[in-house]
Amino acid sequence: MDRTDARLEELERRFQSAVQDLKQLRSERVAELRANWAETEHKLSALMAAAVSFLFVCSFFVWSLVGQQVDARTLPHGSDILLDQLPLIDLVPVLTIGWLSIHMLAIYVAVMYCPRRWAFILATIGLLILVRTAFVALNPVGAPPGMLSLNASYLLAPLKGILAFENEFFFSGHVAFPYLYSRVFYRIVWARRTFVALSIVMAASVVLTRNHYTMDVLGAYFITHSVYALSRWLLGWLDPERS
Repeated sequence: MDRTDARLEELERRFQSAVQDLKQLRSERVAELRANWAETEHKLSALMAAAVSFLFVCSFFVWSLVGQQVDARTLPHGSDILLDQLPLIDLVPVLTIGWLSIHMLAIYVAVMYCPRRWAFILATIGLLILVRTAFVALNPVGAPPGMLSLNASYLLAPLKGILAFENEFFFSGHVAFPYLYSRVFYRIVWARRTFVALSIVMAASVVLTRNHYTMDVLGAYFITHSVYALSRWLLGWLDPERS
């Protein structure tokens, strides 16, 4: 019996040792798989970052080319019933310094509240730029009479002919971008409300300075909402917080 018990104990020790070795091997294998997936995920993230950044840069490049072509055309003035009833007010500082401040606020919200959504946000902005570029290229109407040009301001003058143009009317970018930010940051209540309010301020300002027709302002809301919906459908997989 003693020899049998000794053999059983030896077998139990061997079995326990084998189990421990198996657990260790399994742990090492799992760690190896995780490392491989992490490396793959890192490569995919880098590829996605490059693709989104490329789209974003290309949208500005296309906008610049189209803007130069549009400014080379001579377009007729249009008429607007509402503009005929409103006074002409110099709100150029609102549409330049205020415009820049809106984008700075959007960057702050994105960095502080939505760092994981940067790819979706950039891609959506790029999509809006491309859609607006197409509408500006097809727009047959020139500047409203009496327009106070923003490109004469010290802030936008260096960008004239590069990213800022005289014949970019339908639809209003000053209205579209803050409204887009309100859609992108819809889960952050204060940001959503702030950007909606800022889009309304921009809407009033571009009309009173004659930088846009009424249809440019109204169209901006409808088209931007549609672009955001399109982005959710096409690019929603870039958004880790999509619901």
